[in-house]
Amino acid sequence: MSDNGVNVHEALLAETVNQAGDAIIAIDREGIIRVWNQKCVEIFGWTPEQALGQSVNLIIPEKFRAGHDHGFGAAMSSGHLASDGKARLTRALTSSGEPAYVEMTFAVVNGADGAAVGAVAVARAAEKPGKPADPRDEKVKKLYTGPIVDVTFEGELCIHSGNCTGGMPSVFDTSKRPWINPTVADTPEGADLLRRTVANCPSGALQIVEHEHPKE
Repeated sequence: MSDNGVNVHEALLAETVNQAGDAIIAIDREGIIRVWNQKCVEIFGWTPEQALGQSVNLIIPEKFRAGHDHGFGAAMSSGHLASDGKARLTRALTSSGEPAYVEMTFAVVNGADGAAVGAVAVARAAEKPGKPADPRDEKVKKLYTGPIVDVTFEGELCIHSGNCTGGMPSVFDTSKRPWINPTVADTPEGADLLRRTVANCPSGALQIVEHEHPKE
């Protein structure tokens, strides 16, 4: 292939990433942002000139960065994610200092030798989950805040399987108000157990809201 042909393909790839309908962020093994497309600007506020070459901590709230660093390091060492790869509702930080909620998927990027060379995230703006004005209104999704992850509950979807109360009774206790208390999941191990318990909800009434990149 001619040099001109290579250049055309490289230009097409670059513009495809930049004009994609979702935010695309790629970071290297050190967590430095190497790809930051136009949708990232719209969602997070920073321009490419401000974001490229900076730590991904740029979009991670300060109190959650230690947890992210631990999880990212584990993913780089293992070369894969422990999660299921599904989109997660994630809370991130914008250039104004305000939080942004996004649906985000994550993947480790491996080199030809199979070793991790970085990671990529694809995100789109999502509605902020909120508590209903009337707590008895089961048609509205409710948000329960924890130190590492939050939990949302949509009572209209619940089929009362008991998977949550049986799986992690310290968090899910129908005899208490509020009956969901993610504050007790204040360690990485506790947060992982909470993620697994919520993932076992057969109806989807329960969902995890990540504060930052999921711990892997």
